[in-house]
Amino acid sequence: MTFGGFAGSSVVVNSANWLTVYTPTSLASTTVDVIVTVSGVGTSTNTTADNYTFGCSSGLVSVTSLSPTCGANLTATLVNVYGTGFVSGTTSVSFGGYAGTSVVVNSPNWLTVYSPTVLSNTTVDVLVTVSGVGTSANTSLDNYTFGVAGCAGPVVTSINPASGSSSGGTSVTITGSGFTGATSVTFGGVAATFNFVSDSSITATSPAGTLGTTVDVRVITPLGTSPNTTADNFTYGTAAAPTVTGVSPSSGPIGGGTTVTITGTGFVSGSTTVTFGGTAGTNVTVASSTSLTVTAPAHTGGQFDVVVTTGNGSSTTSSVTKFTYTGGTISYTLSFRWTLIVWNGADGMTVGNAVSGNDGNSATNDLTAQITLIARWNAAQQRWDLSFPAQANVPGANDFTTLVKGTAYFVAIAGPNSQTWTVQQG
Repeated sequence: MTFGGFAGSSVVVNSANWLTVYTPTSLASTTVDVIVTVSGVGTSTNTTADNYTFGCSSGLVSVTSLSPTCGANLTATLVNVYGTGFVSGTTSVSFGGYAGTSVVVNSPNWLTVYSPTVLSNTTVDVLVTVSGVGTSANTSLDNYTFGVAGCAGPVVTSINPASGSSSGGTSVTITGSGFTGATSVTFGGVAATFNFVSDSSITATSPAGTLGTTVDVRVITPLGTSPNTTADNFTYGTAAAPTVTGVSPSSGPIGGGTTVTITGTGFVSGSTTVTFGGTAGTNVTVASSTSLTVTAPAHTGGQFDVVVTTGNGSSTTSSVTKFTYTGGTISYTLSFRWTLIVWNGADGMTVGNAVSGNDGNSATNDLTAQITLIARWNAAQQRWDLSFPAQANVPGANDFTTLVKGTAYFVAIAGPNSQTWTVQQG
């Protein structure tokens, strides 16, 4: 970036529409063109809009707002002064002609200063003077009042969570003071939708931002704008992956259509998807960062994991992320004498219900007369466990009474022909 061909310094690109730069020190009493060059893209066109004049002090220093705009009598109050042209080390601030103390210039547009302790019950002008440049003009925007009870601008002391998806939609709780009458909440200067909860709490939905950037969350009221501190920092794109802590209801028909409420953390409106055993649900509605609803898709019968995915990753699976599809069936062809099967019916179904068709599904069938024995290998004891569903009263014969999903069994039938065994799918 150049000023009349001389390079500016300390260029900081804040966004695609805004950058800051320090002017070169090699020019005086002249008007020059300010030209911006982006490597590999091009150079800005020279117009009257890019003119900058050296040697002109008028209007370079200004005060546009104060926060707070008032304070207690005879008390040093920390005041945020916003405006233009502030320079560290050469800036002083006066309240009605009395010097403020502990001036800290945070940027060319923002400084903090403690009000003097010698004034009471009066409204004064806050003027900023930059040595060698000038003093801000007196306007209604720089008024500060001493002795107004309960007068304090907003202050943000914490935000939770402090990060979220760059696509926006994160529900953020802002904690602090002086929020009554809030007119706006901004993330890096971009307005967010918000709900006033109390003087000390506001909830806001983060707007979209640039991945990896940290911005300031500011609350604006008629008494001013909350000062910029590390407590109001919000980072885009580094939030933790979502978690799922509950699925309700935890079952539904194989045809889909069940409205399921999922609880957890890290849900983001507009960028959250939900899958049931790998199949995407529909009508995802994020009520908050900890709750959403989704319509279960159609799926084969059985128990499957529910996974929530946002721009920050996908939830892990556990015993509480399961959803069971009911109503489906699975069929086995049993040959005369012995047939090896892997049980994919309902986990924990009793052998008696499985072979009698007593599982609540009219499509299953009764094979009590055909199955004579079911065998399962017991690796721990190195033996075969047996179940005789047709001979339940044989002493010591029934070594197991329930079937485990995913486990292999040998099934013996009386025959002489093959039989089809249809059971409720797990």
